[in-house]
Amino acid sequence: MDEGLKIATKKIEEVLQSEELRLYHKIQLEKMVRENEKIKTEERIKKGIQKGIEEEKIRFAINLKKDGISVEKIARFTGLNIEFIEEL
Repeated sequence: MDEGLKIATKKIEEVLQSEELRLYHKIQLEKMVRENEKIKTEERIKKGIQKGIEEEKIRFAINLKKDGISVEKIARFTGLNIEFIEEL
């Protein structure tokens, strides 16, 4: 094989390898983005669930207070602090 053809072949192989490498990195980046989006979604779901739990504790505390249950017992049942319950 003549020297020019060897050089051209080598260049083509380098370009193909760098193209494969770019494609590999692009795929890895896309995977990372998808995983990050999945994690963010899971975090939003957990926050939403926690918010719902807290809201339900407050509703429960309000109902207990209306029924004449002591603030101390409500705090023990719900985990809410006494000062907060007193303001309800």
